[in-house]
Amino acid sequence: MESTPTLKVNPIYESQDNSAVDTFLGYLSLPQDAWKDKAITEPKKDSDPQIWAWNRAEKSSKTEIQIKMRAVFPNITMDKFFEFLQPENAIHWNDLPVFKVIQELPEENANIMYTQSKKPSVPLVDKRDFISKQYLKKGYFINDDGTDAAHVSVR
Repeated sequence: MESTPTLKVNPIYESQDNSAVDTFLGYLSLPQDAWKDKAITEPKKDSDPQIWAWNRAEKSSKTEIQIKMRAVFPNITMDKFFEFLQPENAIHWNDLPVFKVIQELPEENANIMYTQSKKPSVPLVDKRDFISKQYLKKGYFINDDGTDAAHVSVR
């Protein structure tokens, strides 16, 4: 069985509030049976991504829906993929009717985003507006030699 590497947080992020990243990593570490409705997209050609997706919902005083996705993109580096996630680049490929940054928060490596979903094919349900905070932390995890091990994007 493959062991999970120990990841070291880059010291440049240690003074920031990383609770969103910690929450995200907590969800990822839940046992697989806590997730349901696995969906797999099979690539049509070798250069297409292969994607696994699961979801779960927590109902209490609020409803929280979580989506966990694992995507393998062949022939692309983590740096190039992270560049695609930057809002100024995502605007060109994101197919939401509205996708824009309404406030930049450089001290947090974050942006407040406004997005609007498409109208679902469900009668009486209209398109929806979302305000979310997106964290983009380049080199959040580092190797022992200080090189980037992983970037983190949480919304």
